[in-house]
Amino acid sequence: MKRLLTVFDIDGTLFSLSSALPLAFLTNIRTYITLKKRNVPIVLTTGRQSFNLFQRFELLLHGMPEPDVWITACGMHIYRKTGHTYQEDMTYAQRIQQDADVTRLTAIFNSFPFPFPYRYIPLQGGIHLAVRHVSSKLLEETLSFLAKRLGSRWKIALSESLMIKNNGQSFSGDIFIVPVLAGKDGSLRYVLDAYFPETTDLYAFGDALIDLPMLSMTLPAPLRYYPHLVHPTYLSQVSAALSPQICIHPGEGPEAIAAVIADAVLDQRNNPLRALTKFLSPFLDLLYPLRYTPNDITRSGLRIFVSGLRKTTSRFIVIRWMGLMMCVCGVVTDVLDGIRARRGIPNRSDDIPGALLDGYADRQKEFLQLLSRAETRQGDKKTDTLMAALSCFLPSIERAYAQTHGVILPERDSKGGSMIDRTRLLLVSLLYSIIGMDKKSTQIDLLIYQKNIDTFLSRNAYLRKKLGKKYVSADVFFSRKTRSFDHPTDAQQCLFYISIFQNAVKEVVTHGISTLHITEHMPPHARRYLSLDTKNMQKKLGFTPYSL
Repeated sequence: MKRLLTVFDIDGTLFSLSSALPLAFLTNIRTYITLKKRNVPIVLTTGRQSFNLFQRFELLLHGMPEPDVWITACGMHIYRKTGHTYQEDMTYAQRIQQDADVTRLTAIFNSFPFPFPYRYIPLQGGIHLAVRHVSSKLLEETLSFLAKRLGSRWKIALSESLMIKNNGQSFSGDIFIVPVLAGKDGSLRYVLDAYFPETTDLYAFGDALIDLPMLSMTLPAPLRYYPHLVHPTYLSQVSAALSPQICIHPGEGPEAIAAVIADAVLDQRNNPLRALTKFLSPFLDLLYPLRYTPNDITRSGLRIFVSGLRKTTSRFIVIRWMGLMMCVCGVVTDVLDGIRARRGIPNRSDDIPGALLDGYADRQKEFLQLLSRAETRQGDKKTDTLMAALSCFLPSIERAYAQTHGVILPERDSKGGSMIDRTRLLLVSLLYSIIGMDKKSTQIDLLIYQKNIDTFLSRNAYLRKKLGKKYVSADVFFSRKTRSFDHPTDAQQCLFYISIFQNAVKEVVTHGISTLHITEHMPPHARRYLSLDTKNMQKKLGFTPYSL
């Protein structure tokens, strides 16, 4: 079961000084309510030093009124919410200072010949300087020399000013010198270990240089980390390009955060259907008593769908309509397994993992629909429909492969090849087929093929851009790997999807389409999936090669 944690910078992330500022409250408060309704903890981390009633009122104006944890002064202080008040974590305060020598820091600072003017801001246990219009080259040389004097007990963090535009030539903002165990990265590590040790998925959002150590840090598996740089400053965007794990959003922070929360954190797939089934959840126990596991419900939905699909080819219109209703019920039943799982009822220990079976059922429903229609068609129409059936596997494979590398992709995209978009088109095509409008049905099936390929190519291009020179195709990646994976669940899912795709290709070949034709009409890097020995590779990597 997923246990989520969200971390937000404030200035420049939750709001920015732009025309979109008045809308930030409305967007942020929706995100805040969404997270609170699902009991997802919220951590705010900032370079601001003060934490008082005015700050809490300002947070209310920005739409994040009651975070669970507040980290201030670049990770120097941590405040945890207890009731209606916040208490500072003194254990953390003592921990970060235990190896720090503040007296030596003060002596080095007082004797250091800074070649540019600055304003000193008192910071307990560290140093905070504000500078304006300093040459970037001079600043880099100065801080490099200062870091050597400070040694390994201290770290330096930079935060750009929101009021003054920074570029590659000059810097205006704040310089923090804090203990090595502090900073936004160190404080977040402590919060994870001390407050939320059961976290499985961590989402962090920032916008500036001060956030990059937090966004680029490495966390131990099986924790999955999804760092996002939103509305980035010029300097942070240049630096973040060197860290492939950071997802960069050029738009306004609140909108980008809301999109990530909706698409990734809370997994809004089939949202209208899920809302309906949650409303009808009291009837779920009548349909499926509690002895039915989530996997049992998934299998039941697939059986209903397949039975209905057979009826859609009947000579009698009434039976065809009955088949359509059964297909719709099979699709709706598929989302009921999530309700049963969220109630804490597990699958049997010897059963296939629920995520794999759910993915298998989804792909089978799509594949079998198109395969069934292909059997009634001739010539190019039949061939094109069979290729559309195979294309339904590709977007899911590429998404799972991206997540194997820790790169999260939203379920829906602008190309229209996501599951929810595909399901809608498939059911419309099925309806046209039932009422005898096969020409219209064929056109929609061709559209499904094109949208699937476009989404696959879009996801592959995004992954290539994120990984840069580290990118390799799936066959090369898995052949090089041993049993060490940062994201083993996603790796297992990717190989599983490839295996059922290979089985689907074998099924299509029996319907008269050649393997050569399939490879010629697949994107080049999708063809490589056909050559993978998934069964032996799963065994080599320690995954169970499930057969369905």
